[in-house]
Amino acid sequence: MLELRGDLDILAVSVLSDRLDELTGAQGVDLVIDVRAVTFIDCAGLSLLSRARHRTPPPRGPRGPPHPPPADKEKTRQKKKKTQ
Repeated sequence: MLELRGDLDILAVSVLSDRLDELTGAQGVDLVIDVRAVTFIDCAGLSLLSRARHRTPPPRGPRGPPHPPPADKEKTRQKKKKTQ
């Protein structure tokens, strides 16, 4: 899993593109890109994600969102308690 944070703009793409090409160019790669912490994305960032998607094979099985981090799990528990 690759977690991206902050702005995914033309400047970030210039830094990330070579590494992402290495990751997606490997045989049998099964890459998940977590963009939950991305706060801004421009057309260069969207293009980077699209390129990564087209360079990887389709998923081999059912796929859902990754499990939330522990802090998010606690927030979910608190929300459930409030609604009960």
